[in-house]
Amino acid sequence: MILNIQNLAGILGAKLLSEPIISEICGFCFDERKIRAGECFFAPNLKSAKIAVNNGAYAIVGDIEPFDNEVAFLRCNDVDTAILRLLRYEISQKNIKIIFASKIQIALLNCLSGDFSLLPKSLAEAYFALQKSKQGEMIFALNDKGLKNLSFDGCELGVINSIKSRSQSLFYSNFVFASRHYDLPLSPVFLPEFLGILDFFASFNFSEFALKDFKDFEYFKPLFVGVNNDPFGPSNRAFVCVNDEEILGLVFSYFNKKIKSDFVLALPKNIKKNKNFVNAKLIEFGNLSELKALSFRRFALVFCDYNELKERLMPAKVIENTLF
Repeated sequence: MILNIQNLAGILGAKLLSEPIISEICGFCFDERKIRAGECFFAPNLKSAKIAVNNGAYAIVGDIEPFDNEVAFLRCNDVDTAILRLLRYEISQKNIKIIFASKIQIALLNCLSGDFSLLPKSLAEAYFALQKSKQGEMIFALNDKGLKNLSFDGCELGVINSIKSRSQSLFYSNFVFASRHYDLPLSPVFLPEFLGILDFFASFNFSEFALKDFKDFEYFKPLFVGVNNDPFGPSNRAFVCVNDEEILGLVFSYFNKKIKSDFVLALPKNIKKNKNFVNAKLIEFGNLSELKALSFRRFALVFCDYNELKERLMPAKVIENTLF
């Protein structure tokens, strides 16, 4: 990509502070250590700007006073906003369709495959993803206010609450949508968000997608355990790991409605308690190792990382020693 400095200033909404020898840049970089000659660098501070210039940057974007007359200095009050404007430029150049989704829907889309992609959370990674994207591509992005204000032709995924799972399981959903039957290893807690995705695909006659493994769904993972709380195979007891406070409240409300007497809520002692947890069978822990001795009948809803809990209940060394 070759861009004239004056055009670049317009795209980024920045003010050119200097009259540099160079007149154009050939690309963008967000890491001063990896910059190549001719690129533009988005500088968070003076130190990184100087490193970038020493490594060959032709332009510096940020709230930086000029210190090299061969380099273009473009002032903006907020570097992230300037990067968002660059994303907007890429979106408009390729006529990309941005679809905004909740964090739950982004995680669910990560469990699907098809002719669409997900926009990374990092602004730098998002730029490079857009660079590699195709003309007219469908890209799902987190419902972010900054990107939403700057993007073109964006729409938003909804949710559907009218269809219920036929399954009584906490961990599986069984339903019919658009004449197609689904039997998925997905908790009904997240069914309205998933149906919103299916409804969007149906409205665009988009059928080129397939279901992958819902084990990739990051916000809700059951760890089935035996009587001594060791990781187990088929079992009617499980630690249900949720790693997001907002989603924890959603799951708690669902569990409280469906299996009120059959679960306990286990929270770290230092976490701020949600007012909705007042009537919960609450157990507080200092570290995850304490859960090894936790007594519960069916389910323990735990605010923690699944892999960390599994490691604490059965460390890798123990597993290795019992393989043979």
